[in-house]
Amino acid sequence: MSYRLRQIETLAYNAVGHLCVLSQTTRVLTRALDRLPEHGGAPLDVLVLCQGNVCRSPYAEIRLATELRDVAGDALRIHSAGLLTTPGKPAHPVGCAVAARRGVDLSEHLTIATDAEQLAAADLVLIMDPSHRRRLARLARRQLAKAMFFCAPAVDRTTPLVVPDPYDLPETVFEACFDQLDVGVAALARELRARVAPERKSAARG
Repeated sequence: MSYRLRQIETLAYNAVGHLCVLSQTTRVLTRALDRLPEHGGAPLDVLVLCQGNVCRSPYAEIRLATELRDVAGDALRIHSAGLLTTPGKPAHPVGCAVAARRGVDLSEHLTIATDAEQLAAADLVLIMDPSHRRRLARLARRQLAKAMFFCAPAVDRTTPLVVPDPYDLPETVFEACFDQLDVGVAALARELRARVAPERKSAARG
């Protein structure tokens, strides 16, 4: 698919997200959360995907794990991988620099290529853009019901559904990408905590 067609596709998906906001039907974007199994012993497996596992998914993985550090491990396993990548590559150097200024250390990250086995083991698969959904359909179509856009729980009039790839683009694009992911992390953390540790959520309210 050409760059221009990808842009049009991104605009179309973002338009759907905004229509869901306007019609107050955003739950259709987060059905994968409603399909999560009841937490009972084994941690829920949350897999964060992007294309190369060098920019978006490693940052999102660490930020989400940090936000949920009080329940991660016992109740959640959060990890990331790439849909089209070579294993063992480091994170993008610009992404590393931008992430470091935000307190996220990507210096030890090495890429992982996802496969059908990893996807089958996941309880929730978080994707960034429409190309990931197409790739996922080719790789493991039966796992599509587990898939959800990373920013789906955060979609509103200012936060779009799709997180564009900043690979090899200026630092300002990485900043914007990570800003959007941070908003998605906050919304996802609320949703996941409510499912795996509802008693902690109730205590926080009290």
